[in-house]
Amino acid sequence: MDAYDYESIIIAGHNYEINGKLYPYGMFNHRLRRELSGSDMAIDSYRKYRKKLFGALFLAIGGPVLGTIGSIITMNPAPYFAGSFIALGTFPIAYAADRYFQRAAWFYNRDVLKEAIQEHEDEMNIED
Repeated sequence: MDAYDYESIIIAGHNYEINGKLYPYGMFNHRLRRELSGSDMAIDSYRKYRKKLFGALFLAIGGPVLGTIGSIITMNPAPYFAGSFIALGTFPIAYAADRYFQRAAWFYNRDVLKEAIQEHEDEMNIED
């Protein structure tokens, strides 16, 4: 079970922890993505996280920008307010993205634990 203690990922704010050492996620989480690549389900969940996160980011920035441009062109504040409401609608999307992010770490840790259990069982079978 030592493998689980040393290899599991703990999400700690804007860092992640492995074996008691904190690592930053890196630009666009590239360091964490490298760690998660050992688990197929973790990397799949991570890809869903990235897709939702960039979708939310696009709407959060694009909605108000397009609304502002529309308000300037039409001299009407309605497009601006519509763009702002679109930006507010990104909160549930960003929340869902965070859930996929947490799930990716959970899948990785689950796979590390499975591997540690399998290694332990193999050791027990060798000793018999």
